[in-house]
Formats: sequence, structure tokens, C-alpha cells
Amino acid sequence: MSVASSTRGAGVRDARASEALGGPGWAVVVDALLIGLIMLAAVLRVADAPAAVRVPIVFLAASLAPGGAVLRLLPDGSRTSSLAVAVSLSLSIEIAGSLVMVWTGWWHPLLFAVVIGGLSAAVLMVDLSRRGRPLR
Repeated sequence: MSVASSTRGAGVRDARASEALGGPGWAVVVDALLIGLIMLAAVLRVADAPAAVRVPIVFLAASLAPGGAVLRLLPDGSRTSSLAVAVSLSLSIEIAGSLVMVWTGWWHPLLFAVVIGGLSAAVLMVDLSRRGRPLR
């Protein structure tokens, strides 16, 4: 077997793996998981769950959902499925929102979280319905 044929074989395997992990079916699963995470965080907050349970879930939702929603707003050709990009975008949104609240003297983090969570869930739901597989 030549080096060229083994390189082509590796390229085909890499393409198949990326299709399996980055295909439309995978995006539906990620959207549904992020929406579920947002809903779980909201329920834990409303139910006033113990901080040991609530804080990690809310932190996970805040670290993933806004960035995941922003990635869904990008045109299909420029989308990326990178977890690092989603986390970076999410944390950037959270930091920017916190700075705006500090600078304006209007400190309402719960309201900010509800708005960001609601907008993220709405974008993810639209993405799910656009893919032809709405939540049931």
C-alpha cells in the first residue's frame, strides 16, 4: 500500500467521522440537549433547589447555551460545532451583560439570566423546527 492511498483512506475515514459527529442529526440532538439544560436550570432556580445542585447546572447552562444559540444563527456554510467556540461565545455574552449591568448601575442578574436563557431557547427551538424535526 502506497503512502498516497493510505493518506486518501485516512481522509475518507476522517470525513465519515466528521459527518457522523457534525451532521444534521447531531445538531438536532445538541439543540434538544441545550434546550433541556436551559429548562432544567430554570426549574432548579424556581424550585429553589439546594445550591450544590443548582449552581453547577446553571453554570453549565450559562456556559453552553448562549454560545450554542449564536452558532445556530450563523449561515450553514460557516457553522462550527466546536465546544470551545460555544463556551467562548457564551462566556463573552455573560461578561458583556455583567459589565453593562455594572456600568449602568442596573444590577439584575436574574432578569439577565432569564432573558439570555429565553432568547437562547427560542433560537434553538427555531433551529430545531427549521431542520424539520420540531419538539413533540
